[in-house]
Amino acid sequence: MKRKIRKLATYFEDDGLKHNIDKSKMVVFRKGGKLSKTGEFFLNGQEIECVNEYVYLGVVFSSSGLFRKAMKARKQRARIAIGKVIDILRRGTTESLTGANKLFESCIMTNLLNCSPVWGLRHT
Repeated sequence: MKRKIRKLATYFEDDGLKHNIDKSKMVVFRKGGKLSKTGEFFLNGQEIECVNEYVYLGVVFSSSGLFRKAMKARKQRARIAIGKVIDILRRGTTESLTGANKLFESCIMTNLLNCSPVWGLRHT
């Protein structure tokens, strides 16, 4: 990983890019325990903060690599969408079952299955 970070620093330097270390986080996937001193990572002499979890594009990455929190977040968003769909159906804005099914698929299933190829394999 340290070699890859050095390559990243070279890439930034070659292309004249600047790196904002304050916005950079690193999740080290491990089976538990704390990181050792050799687990500290630096970019241009500045330490990259190691965190236990990070949300990227709505997916929770945690150090365990199991995506339990990602799955729970997806389920919670789907529950919220279910409530909104039920409100729409109660107001009677759709009369056909086909319309209700399309509403279900577009609102609830997209929330539930968002990024499931990343987090869902373990939960199939």
